[in-house]
This record gives sequence, C-alpha cells and structure tokens, in this order.
Amino acid sequence: MTQKLYILYESAPGYALFDCAEPGETVSDPKNSTDMARFSQNVKLTAFAPFTHPEHALSAIQNVSTGVLGKDLQELLLTHLPPVKKDKTSNYQLGVTEPRIAAAIQNEFKISCFFRYLNCKQKVNENIEFRLKKFYNRWREKEKLF
Repeated sequence: MTQKLYILYESAPGYALFDCAEPGETVSDPKNSTDMARFSQNVKLTAFAPFTHPEHALSAIQNVSTGVLGKDLQELLLTHLPPVKKDKTSNYQLGVTEPRIAAAIQNEFKISCFFRYLNCKQKVNENIEFRLKKFYNRWREKEKLF
C-alpha cells in the first residue's frame, strides 16, 4: 500500500502545500506535457501561505535552510495536514526540499518526511515547479488572496 503523499514547496511568494493523490501517475516529464488539467487531477494545491513582505520571505527561507520551524510554517502544517496521534508517526509522507527542515518537522510533529524527492517524487516536484504560476493563479482566483 502506497502512503499518502504531500509536498511542501517553498518559493518566493510563500509556502505551498500540495496533496498528491497518486504520485505514480504524475511522473511525466513536465516539459513534454502541458496538460495542466490531467496533472491537476492528481496533484492539488491544498494550502498557500503567502509571505507578507520581502523580509518575511527571506526569513522564512533562511529558517527552512537552517531547520528552524517558523510560526507560519508550523501553523500551515498543523492546519492543513492530518493530525498525528500522540506517540505515533504519520500514516502519510511529507516531501520537503531541505534535510534540516525534514528533521525538524519529524521531531516536532512526528510526520514522516523525506527530502530530495527520489524517483517519481522528484518528477512530482519538477511538475509542480513547472506549473507553479498556474497553481498560484488558480489559488488566487479561488481564495481572492491578492
């Protein structure tokens, strides 16, 4: 049985959390496939936490690279990921880009993390990056954020 997969994506506009329904179905080369609709069936933007100003973005990205869980990232994870029972580990995985933040999340929340997405998980990340602007535009329209 394949574990549920979420991807935490850090970018200049903010933190994005993606829910990957079937990671194995999203492994196409993003540059060969421009079918946003098909990709979006399996990968959904679950949450987006925009940074309020450039200094906030810089601080957040520095926190990620040094393994510090900022309050905004903690709130995003607690609000939008399934809770983990005390003394248990998650029954899902969270993909992140930095090993230090993976360790911090595992220690604080007992969420099973991995970094530098291997095999199909790498392709999921590449597909997200390739389509990031479209995801953000859809999210803005849905949430009226900006």
